[in-house]
Amino acid sequence: METAIKTVQKMTSKGQVTLPAFWRKRFATSQVIIETKEEKVEITPFVFPSAVAGDITVCNANSASFDFLKDEPDLYNVKDLKKKYV
Repeated sequence: METAIKTVQKMTSKGQVTLPAFWRKRFATSQVIIETKEEKVEITPFVFPSAVAGDITVCNANSASFDFLKDEPDLYNVKDLKKKYV
């Protein structure tokens, strides 16, 4: 069970809050997921599973940037390949 540490942090006029250094150092990421719950804000580190794929590939896969392709017809298939590499 993790121990909860409560601290009072200042917030800028833009809503920025500095996360404690000991917490930031525990995670190999500079991105977080922010979830609002009633009157609380929950911050969870977001770590790409780069051991499986490159960071850019994982970022694209988790992004909605290519969702428009779901509605596009498949123009090519396996029969169009001239040489298989796998």
